[in-house]
Amino acid sequence: MDPKPKRAESRMWRVALPKFDPSVAVGEGARELRADDALKLGTLFFTAFKGTTDDLGQTEADYIEEAYSLFDGRYGDCLFSASSVIEREGELLSVCVVTDHELYDFPVIVMVATQPSMQGNGMASGLVKSALTNLVVAGHDACCAMVTLGNTPSEGLFAHCGFVPFSVER
Repeated sequence: MDPKPKRAESRMWRVALPKFDPSVAVGEGARELRADDALKLGTLFFTAFKGTTDDLGQTEADYIEEAYSLFDGRYGDCLFSASSVIEREGELLSVCVVTDHELYDFPVIVMVATQPSMQGNGMASGLVKSALTNLVVAGHDACCAMVTLGNTPSEGLFAHCGFVPFSVER
């Protein structure tokens, strides 16, 4: 396998969950993410990120490896109760993955991806809102997301869901 591409610079976005209204509409047709989704998840990441700000030349195999690493703790333990997918006819159309990354004191949305042909129809925002609702129910008071600088669609998605850019000292 080729050497891993370097990561793009990203910025943290954060939302205080007490300000999030858990009664808002959430992702219809969604189900909880499962570890056995990893192969399909990698394919979705490859398709969704190809040609975008997040595309650093990764192959589909690289994204499949990345998907498996989500379940192996690379970004903390996957919070399955807050992570969900929309699947139709065996194909993943959209996903939101939430973990409890140890660098932060609150859950982190580490991946949101939607098939290019399905983008712009509210699937991703529904899944993010569903994640936030489940985090409120679980007693969390905040959530963050790391967004690649210049990824205007993701910045818009998270702003729409109540997140704001947030500085963190590490």
